[in-house]
Amino acid sequence: MTLQPDSQSTCSFTFAETVVICDHQDWQWTFLHAFLKHCKYEHVRVKSDFDIKSCWERFADAPFFVICWENQKRPAASIIREMKILSPDLDYEKIIIITTHPTHEDVVYFSELGLDKIVSLQQNKRGIKIAGQNFTNILRPHKARRQVTHDWKILHKHLDQMLESSTDDNLLMCEAMIDRIKLLHKEEVDTASWWDALACIEAAKNNDKVAIDYWHTSLEKNPNFFRVYHNLIQFYTRQRNHEKALGLLEKMHVINRNNIDRLVRIANTYTAMQDHRKAEHYFEWALSKDPYNNDALNALAGMHFKIGDLRKTKTLLKDCHDSGAFASSLNQEGIRLVNEHSYEKALELYLNALHVLPSQEKSPLVFFNIGLCYSRWGKYAEAREYVSLSLAKDPRYRKARKLLRWLNHECPEETIIESR
Repeated sequence: MTLQPDSQSTCSFTFAETVVICDHQDWQWTFLHAFLKHCKYEHVRVKSDFDIKSCWERFADAPFFVICWENQKRPAASIIREMKILSPDLDYEKIIIITTHPTHEDVVYFSELGLDKIVSLQQNKRGIKIAGQNFTNILRPHKARRQVTHDWKILHKHLDQMLESSTDDNLLMCEAMIDRIKLLHKEEVDTASWWDALACIEAAKNNDKVAIDYWHTSLEKNPNFFRVYHNLIQFYTRQRNHEKALGLLEKMHVINRNNIDRLVRIANTYTAMQDHRKAEHYFEWALSKDPYNNDALNALAGMHFKIGDLRKTKTLLKDCHDSGAFASSLNQEGIRLVNEHSYEKALELYLNALHVLPSQEKSPLVFFNIGLCYSRWGKYAEAREYVSLSLAKDPRYRKARKLLRWLNHECPEETIIESR
């Protein structure tokens, strides 16, 4: 069964089929279709350039995602990255990679992404038989190993949340999971993963020197444990030590030059260092590998918008499946200008935003804030026009109704600029 991604039915309901993401490798699809059918796994096929966001409500509950690594339309790693953004709790145990001729960089990439369900599929009788056996082992893992993996998965989830935004609850959960692993899985103590987890916990407690020592101990255990590099980069970025973060990013880039997410992170680091020329170079590099990368498209659009190149901005956003980050940043800037009573500048920004934003991002909020800006400026006719447009897009928009009543002299003005 092949599903057309642009079909109206893609978002109408959830389902329990395995999702196979495969372009034109028909012999691979023939194998996957036959194997999954034999194992009684219902499945559906999509091409790699499908609009993940618009289909995610339906796909999110799929038991497995089988992704052909050598897809031509869009890199598999970018698809996985977008899935993770759409569903931060996405279980990587559900992702199975099919690869035909993995390079050394591909193997590194698998490790960096935390993928361990890899099936090598060769176009010969013996290769197909081995692939089938590997598939069977993946779908029916050994119970004891499954429990260890499950416990580490829970711990890593809370460690990642803690590094993003440390809370007492997350810290307590991480310490409890460390105690559990120490008690039930003694073979996991004193491993690279173990010292990395301890480092994350110490970093959350602001014991920075101890954390760094533990991360280096982890790398002594396994110099290729890429999770440590990721955590160190995040640690230095949070401390605004961009030079050290960039040094680690470039070190990893030498090992694997195909990591699109890292190209974007390098670009973002250069942006934080105010080196916009290098930032643009790396954003463009990321887009040369994945033309649909939302992070790079949003960031580049923002750079071109700031210098007044609206045509280029509009082109970039047209290719973007989700320009919400760009729209949100402009809205925040508009709020700041209105609060500073720079109404003319705020209106210029908002109106330019309306010109470049795709239709789906021209939300009621944008029209409401334009109306509010005009209202604060004392231009009530224009304010009424844009507030009415906001209500036309969302008749239930309470703040817009309230402002319109005031504009029509029915109640006093009691409104604030709403953040996106």
